[in-house]
Amino acid sequence: MFDTHQAAKELKLPTLSLAYLLKTYCNIDASKQFQLADWRIRPLPNEYLRYAQEDTHYLLYIYDRLRNQLIEKNSDALQSVYKKSKIVCQKLYKKPVFDEIAYKTLYTKCHKTTFDGIQLAALKLLYAWRDKIAREEDESTSYVTPDLMLIHLAELVPKDVQGIRASCKLIPELVMKNVEEIHQLLIQAIEKPLEINMDEFLQNKRTFSSTDVNVSTESSINNNIKRVRFVPET
Repeated sequence: MFDTHQAAKELKLPTLSLAYLLKTYCNIDASKQFQLADWRIRPLPNEYLRYAQEDTHYLLYIYDRLRNQLIEKNSDALQSVYKKSKIVCQKLYKKPVFDEIAYKTLYTKCHKTTFDGIQLAALKLLYAWRDKIAREEDESTSYVTPDLMLIHLAELVPKDVQGIRASCKLIPELVMKNVEEIHQLLIQAIEKPLEINMDEFLQNKRTFSSTDVNVSTESSINNNIKRVRFVPET
């Protein structure tokens, strides 16, 4: 196995992306029109198939060019890339274990105002709901509901289904599909707010590291939003 990313890294190329390699070695401007499209749909449209073919058509030529450069660099460079590529291929994805108090880390990263007991209860319930739906649908949590949108819903605590729909201009498909369940969770938060000591809560949340929960940065949120299938507000 040969990973072009590892090869570009070994050669210290200015950019490690396939788009850069296509432009540098083939003078091809890579189209990323369908990079964040929904590739689960069947049958795949013809334009998707063309995109997939064009995206891989030049890889063998790029491999030859990179391999020759690695050989010219030194005798160990090529073998080093093969070894690192093998390690990449051997990585096994494991779904993260759900942590029912990790919503505190999400709150720490994304909140702008102090939440009261109702809002924190809403966030806790929505956080658990999102994890459940992500596992059922075999999707990422950010695909189900981006982090900032989850915080936004918890902050507003809409009191009816229409309020949930009106809270966002674009509503993720899985939010719309489960809007009644979300409504019931928000009612539960209103009826049973968390009784908290905010100073203690703020102290506890600082004990979490940034790796305890997948919290999106602004750029990754934007990327996830591009891939999420939205239902326009009606």
